[in-house]
Amino acid sequence: MKNPISIIACLCIVLFLHFNAQADNGLIIGETYLEPNAGPAEIEAAKQRAMVDLMNQIQVNVKSEFVNEVTETANSLSEYTASKINVMTDMQVEGARFNVIDKDNSKVVQAILNKAEAAGLYREKTLQLNDQLAGQVRQALNFIQTSQNEKALQSIFNASKTFNKIEQQILLYMILGGADRAQIKPQVSRSKIDSILYDITETKMANFDDAVANLCFQISRQIPPNQQIAVFPLNYEKTSFFSELSEYTRQKIESSLTRFLQFKMVSAEKSAGVKNVYHISGNYWPRKDVMEIIVLINDGAGQTIGSARVTFPLKYVSALNISIKPQNFVDAYSEDKYFAKNEVIYGDLKIDFWTNKGGKNLIFKEGEEMRLYIRANTPCYVRFIYHLANGIRTPLFKNYYISELKVNKVVELPESFVCAPPFGVEKLQLIASTEGLPALKTEMTTIEGEEYEALSEDLKQFLARTRGFIKNKTKGAKTAERVITITTMDK
Repeated sequence: MKNPISIIACLCIVLFLHFNAQADNGLIIGETYLEPNAGPAEIEAAKQRAMVDLMNQIQVNVKSEFVNEVTETANSLSEYTASKINVMTDMQVEGARFNVIDKDNSKVVQAILNKAEAAGLYREKTLQLNDQLAGQVRQALNFIQTSQNEKALQSIFNASKTFNKIEQQILLYMILGGADRAQIKPQVSRSKIDSILYDITETKMANFDDAVANLCFQISRQIPPNQQIAVFPLNYEKTSFFSELSEYTRQKIESSLTRFLQFKMVSAEKSAGVKNVYHISGNYWPRKDVMEIIVLINDGAGQTIGSARVTFPLKYVSALNISIKPQNFVDAYSEDKYFAKNEVIYGDLKIDFWTNKGGKNLIFKEGEEMRLYIRANTPCYVRFIYHLANGIRTPLFKNYYISELKVNKVVELPESFVCAPPFGVEKLQLIASTEGLPALKTEMTTIEGEEYEALSEDLKQFLARTRGFIKNKTKGAKTAERVITITTMDK
């Protein structure tokens, strides 16, 4: 006799890795620099920065596809669902050691990860978590059988957290060269966990507000009361893009969550670097007739500690009369392929930049001001190119110089920028070099009645020429490239 429900799960993960040259010898090394007379407290802080640099060298583009086919033989019902989550925006790595090197005019603080040793560590941790997961699911099913739904709910939420940890462990294991994936795959599928959760929390949903309330109920059972929480706009499917629905849903989650949980709201842009702030972020997936929203709960230190998911009729979103996709989605998605694998290009030049709202999950509304900040570990020339929603690419700074006096310090660039039409998905690209950057090919163009200098070559030509310049620099030159995505919209 067949099992009444058979669940087939398929997990496909595509990884794109960018390690620096030192990864070739089995080591990944993050570095930061200090003054030669730096004391113990400064060295401890530098170790954390070196770990951040190490993690930045593990750039992971994860495409996770969970294909769940649920067949109920009693009435020949077949249901097909798919959920995709970009789960690895933040990670924490264990097993690194630190090294402090004294040089003539500086100290170099290194975070060093041995890939083989770390892979073994993550394999053992994953096996332990798999046993824990199986026990939590059994416990939840036992509670359901005895009508203890509140206890069953807590057990299945714990199982969901454990599953998220297992995903992280497996990804890190694979990144570090582990090949024994079959032995460490989860013993329980994500679809099994979702099915149990749905059975416990199933409620009637008559509109979009009800769907958000269901989502917030799930979130509230996974965060202790009286905590600080930052809610981020939801990404459209697997992209880094936002839409009107992204921001609308963020606001709805903030307001609805107060029905179930006492907490202190922290704005997304002010939450970066703040300790003890829970981050709620995720994606939404419009299907043929349904909408699926999946959110992850992050503890603010890089650890995913929970998740929530809701599926409801797509007509509930249509009734809101707001856009589901960014205004320039087709063009932005087409151009995104040129940046996807190259959002971070690493060399010896360590450089970061961000806006007054941070460096990710960025939405700017008409009239809002954008300011830029940068930090580099060596004197260099910096170029910023802004890729507008209408396809025009304008230089914000052509050859801004970071002098020796500004090295390893946060530098606010001298101009600010105000959000204005056209709206949609836009890219802010930084190109840096210790040598002067090549001249740009530009022309004057008019945007919304204002005249701007813009690149005269298309994106593919510009990137080919720029990246060709970076790759062909003379020996001793240091270079880097960074890109962040920004969604602009009207008020």
